[in-house]
Amino acid sequence: MESRARVQVLNQAGLLKQALLLAVLTFLTVQTAGCVPSSENTLDPGLAQRTLDGFFRNLQDRNMLALRDAVDSQFGGDGERLLAQLTDALDAYQDIRIEAHVRRDIMDDDVLETSFRWNRRWRSQETGAETLASGTSVLRFRRTASGYKLTGAPGRQPWQ
Repeated sequence: MESRARVQVLNQAGLLKQALLLAVLTFLTVQTAGCVPSSENTLDPGLAQRTLDGFFRNLQDRNMLALRDAVDSQFGGDGERLLAQLTDALDAYQDIRIEAHVRRDIMDDDVLETSFRWNRRWRSQETGAETLASGTSVLRFRRTASGYKLTGAPGRQPWQ
């Protein structure tokens, strides 16, 4: 009789575990139903690389109108100071070449943040001396109707 009672208790415990698991799964399904990313916010694997390539291509091509357009009006810090740094680099150097390779990118709502490695080669306008440098940086972009605009450039950047 005792073993029969033990089996009955174990069966009840098993049913209780199943009911509890079902309750937890139901709760998680309800909680995450609104959190599934839409296709609009899903990160395109090449988006960060294309965004960086476009920005640096404009720098290498000395396209100040495109660079000015690429800096968001809500740039964190001083957007005019950033544009002045870019202009100084263009005035001081020729044959600017910057290669950027994405290490990590994060998409949150309409903000794209990318961490990247870069290599820079440029030649002084004054002396003709070639300068090489490399490093890692972070750039932050915001999605707008006309594309991604630069909103933040913390730390050392390839144009500095």
